[in-house]
Amino acid sequence: MKVLYLRQTLLLFLLLATAHLGWGQGATTAAMSGTITDGKGEKLPGATVIAVHTPTNTQYVAPTNADGRFNIQNMRVGGPYSVKVTFVGFQDYTRTGINLTLAENFRLDIKLSDAATQLTEVTVSGRQDPIMNADRTGAATTIQRQQIERLPTINRSLAEITRLTPQASVGGGFAGRNNLYNNITIDGAVFNNSFGLSGTIGGQAN
Repeated sequence: MKVLYLRQTLLLFLLLATAHLGWGQGATTAAMSGTITDGKGEKLPGATVIAVHTPTNTQYVAPTNADGRFNIQNMRVGGPYSVKVTFVGFQDYTRTGINLTLAENFRLDIKLSDAATQLTEVTVSGRQDPIMNADRTGAATTIQRQQIERLPTINRSLAEITRLTPQASVGGGFAGRNNLYNNITIDGAVFNNSFGLSGTIGGQAN
């Protein structure tokens, strides 16, 4: 009878020791959770929680959910930790000196204060572009005198000067149109075929 009792006692002791050993091997980290609210107690979804393990500079980042809650798992045991919470329109919150024990779920509820945002004066100024003309429509390119003087050309042909505009094509047309639609004017006077750029007077490219 005594032998049976000793065996049962020994078996129970071994079972308890094994369970304790397995629990110690399974829990090797800690956790941190909590709720972020404003000064009125309203939940703040989308806030960013950053926990930093100071000795190793390991960072754990977690956003708050729709209920303003955050949950950080698998954190290093020990510390100290520093925790920073940021959210647009609120002052940043910082807390240091947090230490975590094995298998602990450290509870951290934080209330953020409104940030006093002062808008600076913005001055918008504008100037009239002398090249722009409200009566003119479509694309236009202005070629300065210096560009014409520096343009490398052999015969000083006007066709070579027109290549300074991105709308011009090799065949002398503009904006994908045939050169028959070119219309050249000087001080308002039609001056087309003298330059050989237009097959007929009149057109739509000026």
